[in-house]
Amino acid sequence: MALLGWLSLLVFWASQVALVVAGHVVAAHRVALDRYGTASAARRAHLPLVVPMVGYTVLSLWIVSRPVVSG
Repeated sequence: MALLGWLSLLVFWASQVALVVAGHVVAAHRVALDRYGTASAARRAHLPLVVPMVGYTVLSLWIVSRPVVSG
């Protein structure tokens, strides 16, 4: 019996994307905290990179999710 069998594939996939993106944002914030010291300085420092990073992560996950067709 599947533990997550009740969950639709769309909801499962969206949750995985959200978890990966959130993990990357948290990791980037921790690195910025180590480098800049305070939370406000860390936020200001990595804010311009958040949008491209999230977009790149979502795009990469979407590419990986596409079926491979050999021809």
